[in-house]
Parts: sequence; structure tokens; C-alpha cells
Amino acid sequence: MPTPVEEASFAELVVRFGRLTDNWSGSLTNLQNLVSLITMAGGRWWLDKALLDLDLVPDPGTPAVVYGDATPANNGIYVKTGISGAGPWEHTGFLFGSTISLAMLDPAVFESLRADVIQVIGRSGDPIEGAPVSDAMYIQAEPVAHYGQLSKLKVDLVDVGDLVIGRYEVSSNQTQIRRVQTATITVTDLGDGHKEFSPTDFGLMNFNAGDLIGLAGDGMFTASASLPVDGPGWRQINAALDDWRAMPALQTTIRLEYGAEFAQHPQVVNGPDFLAVQTLAADLANRTALLEDQADQQWANVVQTIGNPGALVTGAGVSGGMYIWADPCEHTGPLLTLDVFCVAPGTLQLAKWSIESDGKLHRNLLIDLPVTTAGEANFTPAHFGNIVVAQGEYLGIHAEGIMAATSATADGAGWWDVNAFATPRDVPAANVGNRLQARFRIQQQYFAPTAAAILDLQGRVAEIEADMESVVGTPLFAGAVLGSPESLDPTVLDRKAPLVGGKIEMIVPRSKGKRCIAHLATKADVYNGGAGITGLADVADAQSPYGSTALQLTTTGSGPLQYIPCAAATSYPINANGMILQFMFRSVSNVAANMDRFSIQLFSGGSPSLAAPGVGTVPSNYHELPVGDATSWFKGLLTSSNGLGRWQPGAVALSAFSAVSGGANLSGLTWGRYVVRATNGATMSLRFGSLNLVKNPLTKGVAIIDFDDGYLTQYTVSAPELVKRGFRGMFHPSPIALSIGVSSSTYMTHQHLIQAHDVLEFQIASQAWDTETAAIVDAMSHNERIGWFGKLRNWQKSLGLGYGTGHGSWFSGVGPADLAVFESFRTHFRSVRAFLGGNSDVSKPPFVYGETLPWSDPYMIRALNGASYTGTNNGDRLIQHAQQAIDHKGVAWIAYHQETGVGGNVQDGYRQYLDFLLLKSANGEIDVRTEEDLAFLMAA
Repeated sequence: MPTPVEEASFAELVVRFGRLTDNWSGSLTNLQNLVSLITMAGGRWWLDKALLDLDLVPDPGTPAVVYGDATPANNGIYVKTGISGAGPWEHTGFLFGSTISLAMLDPAVFESLRADVIQVIGRSGDPIEGAPVSDAMYIQAEPVAHYGQLSKLKVDLVDVGDLVIGRYEVSSNQTQIRRVQTATITVTDLGDGHKEFSPTDFGLMNFNAGDLIGLAGDGMFTASASLPVDGPGWRQINAALDDWRAMPALQTTIRLEYGAEFAQHPQVVNGPDFLAVQTLAADLANRTALLEDQADQQWANVVQTIGNPGALVTGAGVSGGMYIWADPCEHTGPLLTLDVFCVAPGTLQLAKWSIESDGKLHRNLLIDLPVTTAGEANFTPAHFGNIVVAQGEYLGIHAEGIMAATSATADGAGWWDVNAFATPRDVPAANVGNRLQARFRIQQQYFAPTAAAILDLQGRVAEIEADMESVVGTPLFAGAVLGSPESLDPTVLDRKAPLVGGKIEMIVPRSKGKRCIAHLATKADVYNGGAGITGLADVADAQSPYGSTALQLTTTGSGPLQYIPCAAATSYPINANGMILQFMFRSVSNVAANMDRFSIQLFSGGSPSLAAPGVGTVPSNYHELPVGDATSWFKGLLTSSNGLGRWQPGAVALSAFSAVSGGANLSGLTWGRYVVRATNGATMSLRFGSLNLVKNPLTKGVAIIDFDDGYLTQYTVSAPELVKRGFRGMFHPSPIALSIGVSSSTYMTHQHLIQAHDVLEFQIASQAWDTETAAIVDAMSHNERIGWFGKLRNWQKSLGLGYGTGHGSWFSGVGPADLAVFESFRTHFRSVRAFLGGNSDVSKPPFVYGETLPWSDPYMIRALNGASYTGTNNGDRLIQHAQQAIDHKGVAWIAYHQETGVGGNVQDGYRQYLDFLLLKSANGEIDVRTEEDLAFLMAA
């Protein structure tokens, strides 16, 4: 708790402050103490006395400040003397044993220390019509963040009556709840059902931080069962109860169609405005001393220990699995040491793993380390080389029979036991019952912002604002370079791009010639109107590419296949040789879990029907995707495995189809259909779109070689391997604010990226700005991510890194299935790469069907995890990947982290792969290109 403010010292402070602190050069301590003291005591801050008098919620003894009343005598400090819910507030100069000269409080000072925030709980957009609710009280589970007033209630109504708003208090241990205030709105005119209510309708309702809002109205408002809930969900309780009750269970399967807005004015004691006051308050000597003192604090030099931090002891030798410590690296940095207690000589294998966008563990590095004697073995970079562990990555050891383990409790979060020779792997449950006798030490040098750094940044932002204002002619708010005013309006669905950077100037690749072979938008487009297909229906879909409805199949597996053909064959046969099949779909529910069969059949004769091929008018000569491969491939495309995904395009080369009997003819296709089936006894729902034939612009295969995160060895070791063969590659530096030009011993500098772009002609693409942590990125609002990506794009533009930055990448746990952030990625990038694993069957290429151009899905371009598919001293699986692109005139995209910059199996396989590409490019079978090349090819 700050020390009390004495009258004499505060009087001296405000006198010297001089009405906005222009001439004040004294200590800031007393002002800071005043602000901190009232804020930490739960105090209120009101512009005028009338607003204070309406605030009856606080308990006795709560302090408050009125700082801008037109009557000077009304300004000052008050203390609540009445019980909660009743008055009054007493005007006093006494606060926690200290007196303050009230007359000298400056309204502008307190106004500058106040933040105006609108918190939205529930629906941020317009509520939509759903199913009517019951007579219960429906409580949003997201708490009010700061004390403030309920300023708006948005709700979708389907009936008139009494709508009751409830304010609920939560116990300190979060286990109980009670209603402390209600307001009733009597609705007599339903109108169009979309209502917005204000304090004019429901009166003054002030909510404390941590309070919850509820809404009751028997059958009056709605909920939607097929849409994701807002925030953490909601709770349901008897609407008549107002005493303490057990906290109701959290509900997450149905979305409530109402939203509430709260006007909040929290104090920003340590925010940018307070720092601005601090700058004004300190004299030149004090500021200089402060900056000098903090200069050495800009970097945190920390060593993270993972594993047993104490003395290592002997124990039983472990079995043959790969043991991965479940504690991730907290900040990117080099591995300093590895210490292991070994019960016998042998060989250890040190591995590095990451959890990628598919949610699985992928091995990125595997190095052999010899152990010559029993006892504690100590390894340093002299043994394992320069290994940089990225933020969020995991370390593991395979040490069959020689690494010791004891029966003590495991360190940290425990460890995972996976197959030592397979990747990717599902993340297993952590083991905590045994302690592995090993530890890793990782040096971490990361940026630690201080007041000086923030002040410097604030000054730079102010300069940019002034420049922007001189251009556009109107004042801009703080941070305007990060987003336009339109981008911050949550009611504008089609938000504009940031003022600087963004997708607004980008060329979006389009198909070069398209023919529809099966138009499927509604049941009317299906053979015989869909009669005979159980569960086929036209359903409402606001995102449908065909209007306001979509064609949906809800089916329960019972043996027979479900055929979904177009209504009639085209009158003009299509020569599809060398073309690509493109289709549209949207997963709805349980597709990954319950799909037994997916395929597409293309016919060159006969008429559509629901029968099997060869029956009636359905010819037996047709082309089809191989059944087993097509089903697993389709499941891998889903942006929601078992829930509602987004509308997606899918694509596959016609050369991947198999001809069924000798009469099948790709040169004269006339109609097509989907073939699906659910697992016996299980149900799934899926929406379908048209089948199109698209021209392939490629005359040969294309290989793309890509490197993530911007490691220095990618520039000094991996890139020269490409350059000396005449190839170009791609860099995805990330997170650039914490790496590029920050740690020159580990990451590239600005000049490295510039030279790679200007001289080596590499594409510098986009990934993350200052974090790859999924929890942080997911917690941002759409507008916050607009600004976040705006920083990234502006930084790239300042370095002149070119058109290639318009291509992005998913990262860490933020992948194609993270639908909450999809719109932010789509807003900024013409295309987005996904870093994926493939199948483990060495008889097949890593991807069942390779990537196409036009991209199968431009926001989920499939790139193979190169390190995981490089065998012992060979690149056979990578060569399979490229040969597939050659065979089908597609794209083989391979991505690495820093593995190719370190001697070992991955580097050897990488070189073999490049030699294969050199041979095939000389033969005219494949080109090594970049995404930027292909974007211009499509846009030409």
C-alpha cells in the first residue's frame, strides 16, 4: 500500500504542478501515491457530483473523487457513509489518516489518468433469431472487467412481455452467486425483433468488477444451438431467486442471442497517460538519470532450467521411448548444457519438438550423443552444436536403458513418452510419477520493456501521428497508424484495412478458366430434386457462396452409399485432361469422427441418377478418387474436425483420379457427383457446393523451399546451398519484433533480410509480430489483431521487403482450424501457409494428394514439415514429395526451422533433395520457385 499523502507535501506538489504541471519540477511520488491509494482502495472517479450521487452500490468507507464539476466546491474527495444501495456520500478531506488540500486538485490531471472503455459481454455483433428460451435467468459467464454503467442491451426478441435484467454478485471463492439488482423492461411492440435498450429503458445499473449480467424473459429472446458461444459461455438459474446459491454449471453448447455494453472508466495508474505525466513532472536531470539507470534493464538475461534442477542421482534405466519434458521453452535462446545421469555407456539422442497447427508433436531435430562411462554425463555446444530452442518448443531424450529415472515426483509439468522413431505424434497425457534424472539449461535474452522504452515509443508514435495528420487533414487518435477508424467499429462487418499496409493493395490470385460440371447450390440442383436422399435439405447459411441457403446432408450410416448428383448432364462435354477438380464444402458436425466414405465420381456419358454406376442410365465407365485415400485426404482439409467450419474450396489434379473400366474418358466429361457415407450407426452433417473443372497454369512441377523464424544459420548455411544451385527460397521470420536485429548471434539482422530480398531474390514472407503464443493471439479482439498485423506490415514496408510479404503463415498453436482468428489472417494476406505433417506410409508420398495451383485452399496451403520427413542420411520422402508434384504438375512445398543449418541427418537429406531438384530442373520436369512467383503467374 502506498504511503499516505500529507497536506503540506501535497499542497507543495500541486502548487508546483501549476495547473497542468507545465512548470512543476518536483517529485512525482505524492501524486502517484494519491492516485494509487484511492484506486487500490476501490475508489470511484466521477466527472461531477450528480453522477456520484447516483452511484449507491459501494459499501461504507469506499472513497471517491469528483474532479470536474462546474461548481468548484463540489470537487474533491468523498467517503461513502451509507450502506450499499443507499446514500449518502460525505465530502471530506480525511482519507486513511491523511488530509489533503482539496482546492488544489486539478480536473485535467485526473481526466488524464482515466481510461474510457466500452466492454462488450455476449454478442458483439447483431443478435440473430434462434430458438426461444425458457423462463430461467440466463447469465453470461464473462465477468465485468471494471466498475461501470450498463449502457446498452442488444437482444433478438420473438415475443412481447416483461424482460428482466439481473446484476449478480459472485462470492470471493467463485463458488456462489446471488442477485443484487434487477430492472424490468415491458415490451409491447415487437417490431422486427432486433432491439437495443438504453438506461432510458432500464434505469441506472452500475456493475462492480467481477459482477455478472443475466437476462430473463419466458420465450421472449432466443438462443442458437449451431453457433459457438460468446466468451467462456453462460449459466442458468431460477429467475426468481435472489439469495446466495451455488454457482450454476457452465454451458457452452448453445449461444445466447443477446449482448450487453458497459461504459467503464478504470484508472490507468501505470498506463501511457501516466507516463506522459511522469515525463512532464521530471526535470531534465531526473529524466536523464532515469533513462541511464534503465538503459541496462532493456534486456533480461535469464537461464531457464527444464528438468531436475538439483543433484542428479542414479536409478533404474528407462525403456526405449522418447521422453519429452512437458515444460516448454519460455523465451527463445540457445541450449547451454544438457546433463544426464547414465547407468551405463551407450548413445543418447537429443531431440527438439514443437506442437504445430495440427495439434500434434513434430520432431524438428535429432542428434546422437555418445556416453562413454556410467555416471553423470555433461554436454555443451561443443558436443551438440549451436541449438536454438524457440519459445514454446520442447526438448526430449531417447536413451534406451541408460538414462536413470527414480520413483520421486517428476519435475515441473512432467514428461511425455512417445515412440522414439515416429513423427508427428499425438500429445499424450503427462507422466508425473517418476523423475527423469536429466536437465536442460537454455539461455534466454529477451526484450523487457521499461518506462524509458515506452516513452521513447510514445514519442515516435506522436511524430507519426503528426505526419499522418498533415496528410489526411484531420486529427487521429493514438496508434492511428495501426488501423483506420472503420477497422475499430465492431458494427462494421467488412472492416477496412489499416491506413498503412494491409491487404487493400494486394492482387488476389484467381482461377484461369473454370467450367462447372455439377452445379449444387440447392435441392433443386440435385437429380430429381433430391428425392430419395434421406437427410438432404436446404438450410440457412449467411456465409453460403450461393446466397442465403446451402445444400446440407445429415446422414446416419447404415450400409448404402449416398450419391449426390447434379440435376442433368451438361450439353457440352468438357475435355478435362490436365485440369484440376475444384469443389466447395463446409463441415457442420461430426465429420472427422463419423465419416466412413468420401469420394467424387466424374462421368463421360449417361444421365445422373441415385443408382450405383452401371445401373440404369448410370454408366459403368467413370473416373473416381481412390476411396481410402480420398476419405483420409478430405478429413485432413477440415477447418473444424467435428464442429462448424468455414466454407472452403478443395482441389485435386484430375490425374489423381482412377479410371474405372476401359471406357472412362477424361476428354468428354459431362456430369459429376459426390459419394459419401457415415460410419454405421453414426451421424454427421456436411454442406456441399458445386464441382468445377479449373485450368492448371503450370506446365511442369514446382518446388518451394521455405524457412521459418529467421535463424542466422538459415542465411549463412541453408540459403547458400540453394544459391549455389541457382535456386531461390523463402524466409518466414517470426516473431520479428523479438528476433530480427535483436539477437544477432541467433537471428538474422535487418541487413540480412534486405540482402536476401534484394540480392539473393528470396521472398520475405509474413508470420507473427511479437508472439506466437496461441493464448495471447486468441485473446485479442479482431480489431486488436488488425493493429497487431498492421505493425508487422508497416515494419516490412519500412525495410522495403516487397510484394512477397503479402503471403502469411499460421504459427505454433494458431492454425487453420483456429476460426476465431481466421478473418484477421484473411484481412491481411492473399494466402496463408500451413505447416503440416503427412502420412507415415513410406510407399506413398507424404501427402495423399499434392498441392495444386490454383491453391486448393489459399488460406491453408499445405507445406510439409521437412525435418520430420528426412530419413537417416537421406531425403527419400522429400524426393517422393517432389516427384508427386512432377507427376501431377502441382506444387511441393517444404518448410524447415533451423534444422538444415546444423550438421546431421536433416542437413544431409536436405542436400540430397536439392541435388534431386537440380537434376529434375535440368531435365525440364520441375522449377524451384517462390509463392510470390506463383502469385504473379496467377495474376498475369
